[in-house]
Amino acid sequence: MRQLHALLFYLSEALKLQGARPLHGELRLRLQELEGYSEESPDALLRLDVAAHKAEVNDLLLRVSDLVRAQT
Repeated sequence: MRQLHALLFYLSEALKLQGARPLHGELRLRLQELEGYSEESPDALLRLDVAAHKAEVNDLLLRVSDLVRAQT
């Protein structure tokens, strides 16, 4: 659950970046998806492939980083 909350935090922070506006839709979708998982039962959370979600969020955050850095 801690890893899931970390991903939620990173996505929320990325949404605050004006330079990432082109990706805000994707960020919101991913955030909503992960928020849904946080309401699941403990058994469902144990079956959740957190590593796969982490990889997907990482790819998205790298794109955010590229956009933000390109604007400076």
